[in-house]
Amino acid sequence: MGSLALTYSQLGRTADSDATYEELRWRAKREYVSPVALAWAASGNNKSDQAILHAQEAHAIGDPLLIAAKYWPNFFRMHNDPRFKKILMQRGFT
Repeated sequence: MGSLALTYSQLGRTADSDATYEELRWRAKREYVSPVALAWAASGNNKSDQAILHAQEAHAIGDPLLIAAKYWPNFFRMHNDPRFKKILMQRGFT
């Protein structure tokens, strides 16, 4: 679902992208939502700080989906952020 927010954003459907991210945040309060999915969705909404916070959380808990960070286009927006580069280095993905 996090990648859906990015897809909406790429299609110029900002309201749908925002709604998807907000739904994920709402769900995360009631059930487990991978921080990686939240990072994708935040990145799709150009919310860099929130995306990095979710990626840092994913790193801290050892979320296995974080391996996608190096290769999936969903994360390409974040690759130039030094905070994200640090996460990749700490995970051994660089």
